[in-house]
Amino acid sequence: MNILELILSGSLSWGCSGVLSAYDMAGAAKLYQANCVICHGESGEGNGPAGQYMNPRPRNFTKDKFIRGDKPDEIAETIRTGFNQMPPFGNLSPEDRINLANYIKGFRK
Repeated sequence: MNILELILSGSLSWGCSGVLSAYDMAGAAKLYQANCVICHGESGEGNGPAGQYMNPRPRNFTKDKFIRGDKPDEIAETIRTGFNQMPPFGNLSPEDRINLANYIKGFRK
């Protein structure tokens, strides 16, 4: 696969340093399942089992604006620090946060 095919497939993205880097979609999917699905739901629509009890409701990744911007490093910063009822995930490595941010961006339609 050449670099253009990798970019178009979503396997390459801009990392927090601004450098194009491959991202681990399978690893990011596992992180999403372990840390996010309970509130944001399987399809990222903010309809996870715990989300129905939250006010404000969890962000719908398919259509809501991201709080700090929609670049992977901006989403990763929200993952690191948390927001409203979302706890911080500073325990995740910077690489994991960027991978997770790219995975979350994939919910956009």
